[in-house]
Amino acid sequence: MVNKRMNVLIYYLAGDLSNESYMRFLGHIKVQKEDFSITMSTLKFGNVLKMLHPKKHTVQAGINEEFKLTWLQNKLESIKNGEHLDSALLAQAWEKRIGPEKKTSFISYS
Repeated sequence: MVNKRMNVLIYYLAGDLSNESYMRFLGHIKVQKEDFSITMSTLKFGNVLKMLHPKKHTVQAGINEEFKLTWLQNKLESIKNGEHLDSALLAQAWEKRIGPEKKTSFISYS
């Protein structure tokens, strides 16, 4: 945990500055002489945050049977839809090659 008396912003953020939090800090600094104190404060604050090392979280993930069944059903449905589209495109290609007068159905639509 960061010492909360170091900076007003650190005091304001309080418990959000723990090793359990994910953080992103963007510091905007200026080069004008009148902004020197705020620039130094921002750089010091960034240096304090750099010393925090958040814990790495591991996610325990497994595939349960219900999820696997649903996924396989969706995959099967997409394959069926793909085969139907492929057969429709193939039928159009045959129709263009053979012509409407000699049209015979080589493809079954089920």
